[in-house]
Amino acid sequence: MAARPKPSVSYQAYVRKVFKNSVGGPVFYRRGYWYAEAPKEGFGFDKVFWKHNIKNDQVVAAVVRGPMQVINMGNNRWNHRGEFDRRVCKLSGCTVVERVRVLVAIDYNPFKLAPKSGMFGVVTAFCEFGKDRPRCPEWINQVFGGPARSAPGVNPDEEREQIVYMGPDGERVMYEGPARMDHGQEEVVYNGPYPGPGGQQGD
Repeated sequence: MAARPKPSVSYQAYVRKVFKNSVGGPVFYRRGYWYAEAPKEGFGFDKVFWKHNIKNDQVVAAVVRGPMQVINMGNNRWNHRGEFDRRVCKLSGCTVVERVRVLVAIDYNPFKLAPKSGMFGVVTAFCEFGKDRPRCPEWINQVFGGPARSAPGVNPDEEREQIVYMGPDGERVMYEGPARMDHGQEEVVYNGPYPGPGGQQGD
Protein backbone atom coordinates (compact mmCIF):
# COMPACT_ATOMS: atom_id res chain seq x y z
CA MET A 1 0.00 0.00 0.00
CA ALA A 2 1.42 3.34 -1.07
CA ALA A 3 2.07 5.92 1.61
CA ARG A 4 -0.40 8.75 1.74
CA PRO A 5 1.05 11.97 0.28
CA LYS A 6 1.74 14.76 2.72
CA PRO A 7 -0.43 17.90 2.62
CA SER A 8 0.68 20.87 0.57
CA VAL A 9 3.51 23.07 1.82
CA SER A 10 1.06 25.95 2.24
CA TYR A 11 -1.07 23.77 4.54
CA GLN A 12 1.86 22.59 6.65
CA ALA A 13 3.51 26.02 6.86
CA TYR A 14 0.41 27.96 7.92
CA VAL A 15 1.09 29.76 11.22
CA ARG A 16 -2.02 29.39 13.39
CA LYS A 17 -0.65 31.19 16.44
CA VAL A 18 2.46 33.04 17.56
CA PHE A 19 3.28 32.41 21.22
CA LYS A 20 5.83 34.26 23.33
CA ASN A 21 8.59 32.33 25.04
CA SER A 22 9.99 32.99 28.50
CA VAL A 23 12.19 35.87 27.26
CA GLY A 24 9.50 37.46 25.09
CA GLY A 25 10.62 36.03 21.76
CA PRO A 26 8.14 34.64 19.20
CA VAL A 27 7.41 30.94 18.77
CA PHE A 28 5.36 29.87 15.74
CA TYR A 29 2.64 27.23 16.03
CA ARG A 30 2.23 25.91 12.50
CA ARG A 31 -0.57 23.72 11.19
CA GLY A 32 1.83 20.87 10.33
CA TYR A 33 0.34 17.44 9.62
CA TRP A 34 -0.13 13.96 11.10
CA TYR A 35 -1.47 10.62 9.87
CA ALA A 36 -2.47 7.77 12.17
CA GLU A 37 -0.88 5.17 9.88
CA ALA A 38 2.53 6.89 10.30
CA PRO A 39 2.32 7.99 13.94
CA LYS A 40 6.01 8.89 14.37
CA GLU A 41 5.89 11.41 11.53
CA GLY A 42 4.33 14.85 11.42
CA PHE A 43 4.57 17.99 13.51
CA GLY A 44 2.74 21.08 14.67
CA PHE A 45 -0.91 21.56 15.59
CA ASP A 46 -2.25 18.57 13.68
CA LYS A 47 0.08 16.18 15.51
CA VAL A 48 -0.45 17.80 18.89
CA PHE A 49 -4.25 17.78 18.44
CA TRP A 50 -4.82 14.37 16.89
CA LYS A 51 -2.03 12.21 18.32
CA HIS A 52 -1.56 13.80 21.74
CA ASN A 53 -5.07 15.14 22.45
CA ILE A 54 -3.99 18.69 23.30
CA LYS A 55 -6.83 20.61 21.67
CA ASN A 56 -6.54 23.84 23.62
CA ASP A 57 -3.77 26.16 22.41
CA GLN A 58 -3.52 27.68 25.90
CA VAL A 59 -1.92 24.47 27.19
CA VAL A 60 0.96 24.84 24.72
CA ALA A 61 1.13 28.62 25.24
CA ALA A 62 1.50 28.24 29.04
CA VAL A 63 4.47 25.87 28.74
CA VAL A 64 6.15 27.95 26.03
CA ARG A 65 5.75 31.17 28.02
CA GLY A 66 6.42 29.94 31.56
CA PRO A 67 8.33 26.64 31.61
CA MET A 68 9.46 25.04 34.84
CA GLN A 69 12.41 23.56 32.96
CA VAL A 70 14.19 24.52 29.72
CA ILE A 71 16.49 21.98 28.07
CA ASN A 72 18.97 22.90 25.33
CA MET A 73 18.82 20.03 22.83
CA GLY A 74 21.53 21.56 20.61
CA ASN A 75 21.36 23.00 17.11
CA ASN A 76 18.94 25.76 18.15
CA ARG A 77 16.34 23.31 19.47
CA TRP A 78 14.86 23.55 22.95
CA ASN A 79 12.44 21.55 25.09
CA HIS A 80 10.16 23.28 27.59
CA ARG A 81 8.53 21.41 30.47
CA GLY A 82 5.63 22.44 32.66
CA GLU A 83 3.15 20.79 35.04
CA PHE A 84 -0.62 20.95 35.32
CA ASP A 85 -2.51 19.82 38.42
CA ARG A 86 -6.15 18.79 38.53
CA ARG A 87 -7.51 19.46 42.00
CA VAL A 88 -10.78 18.83 43.77
CA CYS A 89 -11.56 21.58 46.26
CA LYS A 90 -13.86 21.78 49.27
CA LEU A 91 -14.18 24.32 52.05
CA SER A 92 -11.49 22.40 53.92
CA GLY A 93 -8.98 22.78 51.07
CA CYS A 94 -7.89 21.33 47.74
CA THR A 95 -6.51 17.87 46.92
CA VAL A 96 -4.41 17.08 43.85
CA VAL A 97 -6.07 14.13 42.07
CA GLU A 98 -3.88 14.11 38.96
CA ARG A 99 -0.64 15.76 37.90
CA VAL A 100 0.52 15.90 34.29
CA ARG A 101 3.89 17.02 32.97
CA VAL A 102 3.75 18.51 29.47
CA LEU A 103 6.75 18.79 27.15
CA VAL A 104 6.83 21.23 24.22
CA ALA A 105 9.63 20.81 21.66
CA ILE A 106 10.63 24.00 19.81
CA ASP A 107 12.89 24.39 16.77
CA TYR A 108 14.14 27.92 16.17
CA ASN A 109 15.79 27.04 12.84
CA PRO A 110 14.19 28.18 9.55
CA PHE A 111 11.31 26.05 8.29
CA LYS A 112 13.06 24.17 5.48
CA LEU A 113 10.01 23.70 3.27
CA ALA A 114 9.41 27.45 3.22
CA PRO A 115 12.57 29.18 4.55
CA LYS A 116 11.23 32.69 3.97
CA SER A 117 8.31 31.98 6.30
CA GLY A 118 10.51 32.08 9.40
CA MET A 119 11.28 29.60 12.15
CA PHE A 120 10.01 26.03 12.32
CA GLY A 121 8.44 26.66 15.74
CA VAL A 122 6.57 24.05 17.80
CA VAL A 123 7.55 20.57 16.64
CA THR A 124 5.29 18.70 19.05
CA ALA A 125 3.76 18.84 22.53
CA PHE A 126 2.65 15.91 24.67
CA CYS A 127 2.02 14.61 28.18
CA GLU A 128 4.98 12.60 29.43
CA PHE A 129 3.21 9.31 30.12
CA GLY A 130 5.48 7.14 27.96
CA LYS A 131 5.20 5.69 24.47
CA ASP A 132 2.33 3.38 25.39
CA ARG A 133 0.08 6.29 26.33
CA PRO A 134 0.49 9.09 23.78
CA ARG A 135 -2.73 10.99 24.52
CA CYS A 136 -3.20 13.60 27.24
CA PRO A 137 -6.24 13.39 29.56
CA GLU A 138 -9.30 15.26 28.35
CA TRP A 139 -9.44 17.51 31.42
CA ILE A 140 -6.35 19.44 30.36
CA ASN A 141 -8.30 21.01 27.50
CA GLN A 142 -10.56 22.93 29.88
CA VAL A 143 -7.95 25.58 30.70
CA PHE A 144 -8.68 29.24 30.13
CA GLY A 145 -6.21 31.73 28.76
CA GLY A 146 -5.48 34.99 30.55
CA PRO A 147 -6.13 35.62 34.25
CA ALA A 148 -7.72 32.97 36.43
CA ARG A 149 -11.51 32.96 36.49
CA SER A 150 -14.32 30.65 37.53
CA ALA A 151 -16.88 28.98 35.34
CA PRO A 152 -20.41 30.38 35.80
CA GLY A 153 -22.47 28.81 38.53
CA VAL A 154 -19.70 27.73 40.85
CA ASN A 155 -20.88 27.74 44.46
CA PRO A 156 -17.89 28.11 46.82
CA ASP A 157 -19.70 25.86 49.33
CA GLU A 158 -19.85 22.98 46.85
CA GLU A 159 -17.12 20.63 45.67
CA ARG A 160 -15.35 22.15 42.69
CA GLU A 161 -12.50 21.39 40.37
CA GLN A 162 -9.42 23.44 39.55
CA ILE A 163 -6.77 23.10 36.89
CA VAL A 164 -3.56 24.80 37.98
CA TYR A 165 -0.42 25.48 35.97
CA MET A 166 2.74 25.24 38.04
CA GLY A 167 4.87 28.02 36.56
CA PRO A 168 8.26 29.39 37.60
CA ASP A 169 6.55 32.28 39.39
CA GLY A 170 4.11 30.10 41.29
CA GLU A 171 0.67 28.64 40.70
CA ARG A 172 -1.81 29.95 38.14
CA VAL A 173 -5.41 28.73 38.28
CA MET A 174 -6.45 28.26 34.65
CA TYR A 175 -9.86 26.71 35.27
CA GLU A 176 -12.35 26.43 38.10
CA GLY A 177 -15.74 24.81 37.79
CA PRO A 178 -18.06 22.11 39.08
CA ALA A 179 -16.23 18.87 39.93
CA ARG A 180 -16.40 16.21 37.23
CA MET A 181 -14.75 13.02 38.36
CA ASP A 182 -15.28 11.15 35.06
CA HIS A 183 -13.73 13.12 32.22
CA GLY A 184 -13.38 10.16 29.93
CA GLN A 185 -11.11 10.21 26.92
CA GLU A 186 -12.67 10.20 23.49
CA GLU A 187 -11.14 8.07 20.77
CA VAL A 188 -10.53 9.96 17.53
CA VAL A 189 -10.18 8.27 14.17
CA TYR A 190 -8.05 10.54 12.03
CA ASN A 191 -8.56 10.42 8.27
CA GLY A 192 -6.60 13.35 6.93
CA PRO A 193 -5.44 16.93 7.43
CA TYR A 194 -7.83 18.79 9.69
CA PRO A 195 -8.95 22.07 8.08
CA GLY A 196 -10.55 23.45 11.23
CA PRO A 197 -14.00 25.08 11.38
CA GLY A 198 -14.65 26.55 7.97
CA GLY A 199 -10.99 26.16 7.04
CA GLN A 200 -9.36 25.00 3.85
CA GLN A 201 -6.83 22.24 3.43
CA GLY A 202 -4.82 24.25 0.94
CA ASP A 203 -3.95 23.52 -2.68
